Amino acid sequence: MKICYSISLCLLLSATCFAQSESGTSKIFFVKVNSGIGYSESQILWGVTDTSLLLATSVGGSIIEQSYRQIESVKIRKKGRNTTVLLSSTASGAALGALIGLATYQKPEQGTWITIDFGPGYDAATGAVLGAVIGLVAGSIISPFTYARFDVMKDEKKFAATANELRNRFLK
Repeated sequence: MKICYSISLCLLLSATCFAQSESGTSKIFFVKVNSGIGYSESQILWGVTDTSLLLATSVGGSIIEQSYRQIESVKIRKKGRNTTVLLSSTASGAALGALIGLATYQKPEQGTWITIDFGPGYDAATGAVLGAVIGLVAGSIISPFTYARFDVMKDEKKFAATANELRNRFLK
Protein backbone atom coordinates (compact mmCIF):
# COMPACT_ATOMS: atom_id res chain seq x y z
CA MET A 1 0.00 0.00 0.00
CA LYS A 2 2.85 2.38 0.80
CA ILE A 3 4.33 1.67 -2.62
CA CYS A 4 1.06 2.65 -4.31
CA TYR A 5 0.97 5.92 -2.35
CA SER A 6 4.61 6.63 -3.20
CA ILE A 7 4.09 5.96 -6.90
CA SER A 8 0.92 8.07 -7.05
CA LEU A 9 2.68 10.89 -5.20
CA CYS A 10 5.59 10.79 -7.67
CA LEU A 11 3.18 10.82 -10.61
CA LEU A 12 1.26 13.72 -9.12
CA LEU A 13 4.44 15.72 -8.58
CA SER A 14 5.74 15.01 -12.08
CA ALA A 15 2.39 15.97 -13.61
CA THR A 16 2.73 19.48 -12.20
CA CYS A 17 6.18 20.03 -13.71
CA PHE A 18 6.12 21.75 -17.08
CA ALA A 19 8.99 22.49 -19.42
CA GLN A 20 10.00 26.12 -19.25
CA SER A 21 12.20 28.08 -21.57
CA GLU A 22 15.32 29.48 -19.98
CA SER A 23 15.89 33.19 -20.11
CA GLY A 24 19.29 34.74 -20.58
CA THR A 25 19.61 35.02 -16.81
CA SER A 26 19.10 32.57 -13.99
CA LYS A 27 17.61 35.32 -11.82
CA ILE A 28 15.12 37.94 -12.91
CA PHE A 29 16.15 41.59 -12.76
CA PHE A 30 13.89 44.54 -13.51
CA VAL A 31 15.35 47.44 -15.49
CA LYS A 32 14.18 51.02 -15.90
CA VAL A 33 15.79 52.93 -18.74
CA ASN A 34 16.01 56.73 -18.83
CA SER A 35 16.13 57.97 -22.40
CA GLY A 36 16.24 61.66 -21.51
CA ILE A 37 12.48 62.07 -21.13
CA GLY A 38 12.10 60.02 -17.96
CA TYR A 39 12.33 56.44 -16.81
CA SER A 40 10.47 53.79 -18.77
CA GLU A 41 8.25 51.18 -17.19
CA SER A 42 10.00 48.21 -15.61
CA GLN A 43 11.23 45.63 -18.08
CA ILE A 44 13.11 42.38 -17.57
CA LEU A 45 16.84 42.31 -18.32
CA TRP A 46 17.26 39.56 -20.91
CA GLY A 47 20.78 40.18 -22.15
CA VAL A 48 23.45 42.67 -23.14
CA THR A 49 25.25 43.10 -26.46
CA ASP A 50 28.18 45.39 -27.22
CA THR A 51 25.89 48.23 -28.28
CA SER A 52 22.48 47.54 -26.74
CA LEU A 53 20.39 46.12 -23.92
CA LEU A 54 17.99 43.27 -24.60
CA LEU A 55 14.85 43.82 -22.55
CA ALA A 56 11.75 41.66 -22.28
CA THR A 57 8.41 43.30 -21.69
CA SER A 58 6.62 42.24 -18.53
CA VAL A 59 3.30 41.60 -20.25
CA GLY A 60 3.89 40.04 -23.65
CA GLY A 61 7.43 38.83 -23.13
CA SER A 62 8.60 40.25 -26.45
CA ILE A 63 12.30 41.16 -26.61
CA ILE A 64 13.17 44.81 -27.24
CA GLU A 65 16.63 45.95 -28.24
CA GLN A 66 17.53 49.32 -26.71
CA SER A 67 20.58 50.98 -28.29
CA TYR A 68 23.11 52.83 -26.13
CA ARG A 69 22.38 55.93 -28.23
CA GLN A 70 18.94 56.10 -26.58
CA ILE A 71 20.07 55.48 -22.99
CA GLU A 72 20.87 58.24 -20.50
CA SER A 73 20.90 55.97 -17.43
CA VAL A 74 19.80 52.53 -16.28
CA LYS A 75 18.32 51.45 -12.95
CA ILE A 76 18.25 47.76 -12.12
CA ARG A 77 16.90 45.72 -9.21
CA LYS A 78 16.35 42.06 -8.46
CA LYS A 79 12.82 40.70 -8.69
CA GLY A 80 11.28 40.54 -5.23
CA ARG A 81 13.80 42.92 -3.71
CA ASN A 82 11.16 45.38 -2.49
CA THR A 83 9.22 42.58 -0.80
CA THR A 84 12.38 41.31 0.86
CA VAL A 85 13.24 44.78 2.17
CA LEU A 86 9.71 45.31 3.52
CA LEU A 87 9.53 41.90 5.20
CA SER A 88 12.98 42.11 6.76
CA SER A 89 12.42 45.64 8.08
CA THR A 90 9.01 44.66 9.50
CA ALA A 91 10.45 41.56 11.18
CA SER A 92 13.40 43.53 12.57
CA GLY A 93 11.08 46.22 13.90
CA ALA A 94 8.82 43.62 15.52
CA ALA A 95 11.75 41.83 17.18
CA LEU A 96 13.27 45.08 18.45
CA GLY A 97 9.87 46.34 19.64
CA ALA A 98 9.22 43.08 21.51
CA LEU A 99 12.59 43.33 23.26
CA ILE A 100 11.97 46.95 24.23
CA GLY A 101 8.45 46.12 25.44
CA LEU A 102 9.78 43.22 27.51
CA ALA A 103 12.62 45.30 28.95
CA THR A 104 10.36 48.18 29.99
CA TYR A 105 7.78 46.02 31.78
CA GLN A 106 7.18 47.03 35.39
CA LYS A 107 5.04 45.24 37.94
CA PRO A 108 2.18 47.45 39.14
CA GLU A 109 2.40 48.93 42.61
CA GLN A 110 0.24 47.31 45.26
CA GLY A 111 -2.37 49.40 47.01
CA THR A 112 -3.58 51.35 44.00
CA TRP A 113 -7.31 51.54 43.46
CA ILE A 114 -7.42 49.54 40.16
CA THR A 115 -4.64 47.15 39.29
CA ILE A 116 -4.76 45.42 35.92
CA ASP A 117 -1.66 43.49 34.97
CA PHE A 118 -1.49 41.41 31.84
CA GLY A 119 2.13 40.47 32.45
CA PRO A 120 5.31 41.05 30.45
CA GLY A 121 3.95 39.19 27.42
CA TYR A 122 1.37 41.88 26.79
CA ASP A 123 4.04 44.60 26.83
CA ALA A 124 6.21 42.52 24.50
CA ALA A 125 3.31 41.97 22.09
CA THR A 126 2.41 45.67 22.12
CA GLY A 127 6.05 46.57 21.48
CA ALA A 128 6.21 44.04 18.65
CA VAL A 129 3.15 45.49 16.93
CA LEU A 130 4.40 49.07 17.25
CA GLY A 131 7.89 48.02 16.16
CA ALA A 132 6.49 46.17 13.14
CA VAL A 133 4.57 49.27 12.05
CA ILE A 134 7.67 51.44 12.45
CA GLY A 135 9.75 48.84 10.57
CA LEU A 136 7.20 48.71 7.76
CA VAL A 137 7.26 52.49 7.39
CA ALA A 138 11.08 52.51 7.42
CA GLY A 139 11.17 49.70 4.85
CA SER A 140 8.79 51.53 2.55
CA ILE A 141 11.04 54.59 2.75
CA ILE A 142 14.19 52.54 2.06
CA SER A 143 12.68 50.29 -0.64
CA PRO A 144 12.79 52.75 -3.58
CA PHE A 145 16.53 53.19 -3.05
CA THR A 146 17.40 49.52 -3.65
CA TYR A 147 18.21 50.08 -7.33
CA ALA A 148 21.70 49.92 -8.80
CA ARG A 149 22.13 52.91 -11.11
CA PHE A 150 24.41 53.18 -14.14
CA ASP A 151 24.93 56.44 -16.04
CA VAL A 152 25.48 55.84 -19.77
CA MET A 153 24.85 59.38 -21.11
CA LYS A 154 24.48 57.99 -24.67
CA ASP A 155 28.25 57.38 -24.72
CA GLU A 156 29.69 54.20 -26.24
CA LYS A 157 32.59 53.90 -23.77
CA LYS A 158 30.34 54.38 -20.74
CA PHE A 159 27.91 51.85 -22.16
CA ALA A 160 30.73 49.33 -22.68
CA ALA A 161 31.71 49.70 -19.01
CA THR A 162 28.05 49.40 -17.99
CA ALA A 163 27.59 46.34 -20.22
CA ASN A 164 30.61 44.63 -18.62
CA GLU A 165 29.28 45.46 -15.16
CA LEU A 166 25.83 44.11 -16.05
CA ARG A 167 27.34 40.91 -17.45
CA ASN A 168 29.54 40.36 -14.39
CA ARG A 169 26.97 41.23 -11.71
CA PHE A 170 23.61 40.32 -13.16
CA LEU A 171 23.96 37.95 -16.12
CA LYS A 172 25.92 35.05 -14.69
